[in-house]
Amino acid sequence: MKAITWQDASRVLYPFALLGLMLPCLDADAAYTLDRWYRMGDDSAESASNNGAVTFTYDSSGQLGQSPSQLADLTAVGSPLYVNISADRPHANATLDDYAISFDGTTQYLHGPNLNIPAEAARPNNDYTGITDRGYQLWAKPTAADNGTEQSILDDGDVHQVLINSGGNFGFEIRTSVQIGNTQAVSDQWVHLAQVRPNGDGGGAFGWVNGRAVATQTGDYPSSDLSLAIGANVERDNLVDPPSVYTPRFIGLVSDVEMFVLGGGFGTFDYTTDNGYFTDVFLPEQAGYSFSDTDGDQHNDIEWVKGDINFDGTLDAGDIDTFIAGWLSPNPGTTVGGGPALGDYVTLGLGDLDLDGDTDVDDWFQLRATGISAGVAAFSQPINLPVAVPEPDAALLLAISAVGLALATRYSRG
Repeated sequence: MKAITWQDASRVLYPFALLGLMLPCLDADAAYTLDRWYRMGDDSAESASNNGAVTFTYDSSGQLGQSPSQLADLTAVGSPLYVNISADRPHANATLDDYAISFDGTTQYLHGPNLNIPAEAARPNNDYTGITDRGYQLWAKPTAADNGTEQSILDDGDVHQVLINSGGNFGFEIRTSVQIGNTQAVSDQWVHLAQVRPNGDGGGAFGWVNGRAVATQTGDYPSSDLSLAIGANVERDNLVDPPSVYTPRFIGLVSDVEMFVLGGGFGTFDYTTDNGYFTDVFLPEQAGYSFSDTDGDQHNDIEWVKGDINFDGTLDAGDIDTFIAGWLSPNPGTTVGGGPALGDYVTLGLGDLDLDGDTDVDDWFQLRATGISAGVAAFSQPINLPVAVPEPDAALLLAISAVGLALATRYSRG
């Protein structure tokens, strides 16, 4: 197989640029809209103290005194306890996140209005008409991960759920479809959990554990009038009103729960700026980055440099070398489920800039879009790719040919 150079790759792949609008954009707007923020004791209005009983945990995301209310506070059942975690914080922030709430898996849980479909939410912070994209992320610390029973950490309306199955592995549910991943829960160890439905039914529903892609599912889901619960599973019982029935099932701590909406004017989800594990744990551990939180939102203000594949904080020839080494690398096989392909910081470090789980032509365009070629001598020198650039499929070639013919005809007519 004849090795090719970057110049060869440019000639072969340039026609794809004619269809650039079909490719993911590295500079797409990000930043979700935070609908709920359950700080689990760190809201000063709760007056939390170590081993103090929880009555309510407040939603810290909205404004007080609004009509209708912008807040969706949670009510405690069974007297779960505040636990001071100031010496055991789950991420790099050294100034916030002093408390978590502990659950015994038998009687203790929190409950309140669901988010589920934001357009139907009982207490929305905004007018979410037509909005169905949403997600959540949180920190949890199981204390009996291998107790042989299913443990529900968060259950939003019996439609969106993160759990530990009876075998001790993390899983994610959307609708009634549960995907159990390959990541095992570890007792007395903090873990970051996130589930996001970012872009309509076809855009999938994704689950990450400590920033690693675990589950990918289709994104369709139904309405629900059942409640949100933390520390319990929620199911329907039409013989009671309201019809939510709770089964406490989680043994451990939960801290810093965020629930957010996406779409319309409410932003989009970008893994590199919005996944709390990537921003607050993984990134500060890399040589080119650190942690700073000047706005007090408990997330890192320092963002990943787009295209910085080797995570050294700069765009340079090293990123090109890393991209070449990762060319055509697939996802290492951490995900389960039948949704869209999904990447994470591991595949990103192999050049998977569009985070679809592999390094391919789309990522080549994303790398070039960063402007890395300007001033980087490596782009003007012959660099051998380890494999040949794959041929585009027939349908795409026909589309490219059609665009090219149209352009040629236009210019020939002056």
